[in-house]
Amino acid sequence: MKTRWMIGVAAVAGLVAMTGRATIHFEQDFDTMTLGDINGQQGWYGVTPLSIVQSTVAVEGNALETGNGAFGTGYYNQPFAIGRANQWLSFDIRLGADIYDFAGTPSVDMQAAFAVRGPEANQKMTLVYKAVTNSAGQVAYSRWEMRGTSPWLLSPDARKDTWYSVLIKCDFAAGTADAEVWRAGQAWWDPEPIAGFDNDGNVNDLYVSTDSTPSFSVFVDNILIIPEPATGLTLAVCGLFALRRRPSR
Repeated sequence: MKTRWMIGVAAVAGLVAMTGRATIHFEQDFDTMTLGDINGQQGWYGVTPLSIVQSTVAVEGNALETGNGAFGTGYYNQPFAIGRANQWLSFDIRLGADIYDFAGTPSVDMQAAFAVRGPEANQKMTLVYKAVTNSAGQVAYSRWEMRGTSPWLLSPDARKDTWYSVLIKCDFAAGTADAEVWRAGQAWWDPEPIAGFDNDGNVNDLYVSTDSTPSFSVFVDNILIIPEPATGLTLAVCGLFALRRRPSR
């Protein structure tokens, strides 16, 4: 039995080619990379041990795995088009473990992040998996958090071994980021836009990382950035939610 999924590099690329009204600024599905350490491959770099390219858990082909028993970070410089106020970012993300694996263990704190930094230093936003158990070992929460400036936006219960497809519409001029998240082929979380990005002094890169005890893996696939399309293309891209078909693993 196969699960149907939405959003994807190939579908957007085909649509853009047909309309000619927008261009793909950045895409990465990791499929043309050598399996193993991503450091030095196609512009990615970071600390050691770094994230790895693997083919075991992927939407299709290869995917990036970060964590895997140690702190890992993969960076890529210049993901956003300079001078473009409105840009779209999409990617697929999956947890290798969740807080329910540690139910009964007190005071577990799990955290992993997919972060993007815009063209200016005050334009950072992050999709974070955040989950904890309390002092009695009971699961307090297991969720995705969209983080810019506070208040953060909190998703319903998030679980491992499921691909989440994320679309974030960035308006850098207005300082807002509007996210949509799908799970198991269904619209799952559509929070209000974040009003105000975070500021950490860095610009124009994206990265995934885990910083957690116990450590766990996070898988990322099909990263895509395009300038915001014209109105007609906007509707068509939204229609990809229903058209994109990918196998779940």
